[in-house]
Amino acid sequence: FWGAQTLRQLLGPAAFRRAPVSGRREWPLPAVVIEDAPRFRWRGLMLDVARHFMPKDAVLRYVDLLAAHKLNVLHLHLTDDQGWRIEIERYPRLTRVGAWRARTRLGHRASPLWDERPHGGYYTQDDIREIVAYAAARHITVVPEIDIPGHSQAAIAAYPELGNTDAVDTAALTVWDDWGVSPHILAPTEHTLRFYEGVLEEVLELFPSVFVHLGGDECPKDQWRASATAQARIAELGLADEDALQNWLTGHFGRWLAARGRRLIGWDEILEGGSRTDTGGGGSTGGSADVRDGTDAGGGTGARGCTGDGPTG
Repeated sequence: FWGAQTLRQLLGPAAFRRAPVSGRREWPLPAVVIEDAPRFRWRGLMLDVARHFMPKDAVLRYVDLLAAHKLNVLHLHLTDDQGWRIEIERYPRLTRVGAWRARTRLGHRASPLWDERPHGGYYTQDDIREIVAYAAARHITVVPEIDIPGHSQAAIAAYPELGNTDAVDTAALTVWDDWGVSPHILAPTEHTLRFYEGVLEEVLELFPSVFVHLGGDECPKDQWRASATAQARIAELGLADEDALQNWLTGHFGRWLAARGRRLIGWDEILEGGSRTDTGGGGSTGGSADVRDGTDAGGGTGARGCTGDGPTG
């Protein structure tokens, strides 16, 4: 398959058109000897469809582009403050409410300009199956990202009990229409754990990828500091602080995924508050802490690199 991509590259831009534009029947090829092998096992692109929804056909087009460039991982960022993009059958409000925001700021978050039209959309489970199968036929693994505990305002807007209800009026929240880092994060409760286990059960049925990305970045802890429930959890577990609480939450899902033959990966912040052995999973490889930790890094996007076991081919 990858050799065919090399052949297309040698044929030039015309070989990538969807239909012929001339009557030519012969394609000249240079006489060359090619020695080609991947330098990295994980050659990825992250597609953020949470902040700006992208229709399924556009995602499939990106898959074609990945294949043409011999990339083998599509990191699909499916949830964030600004939108929830994957159908979860047991929690219909995640898409009924969480997939739609009232408006969108145009440009950088300091911009005074707004697009006042509602923005949103989501992928049905059959859409996801189609994307995963289409990618697999092109030797591409689709890695889902479901963000916890930060970048979760869309989920909290859909199900307010997921938020820190003793620190903020979560029932008043809407899907975020701005950029930056939202202060609204998941509550560290048993209900939240069971809710996201339910989400992940459906995610695992759709994505055969060994790796499951749970975000973990940009999680402001102000609401946990103000929440009696969060503080009680810290005391109950004998944790040092709120960073350790996030590490505990990440570790819960790392172990939960490992018990099902999967591996948790996330952004650099999952290393805060404890070692990666505590989290039971891998992490993105943006810093030297991965090496100092002495554990296997699960993976990251193509922009940040990857060490350890990853997709091959």
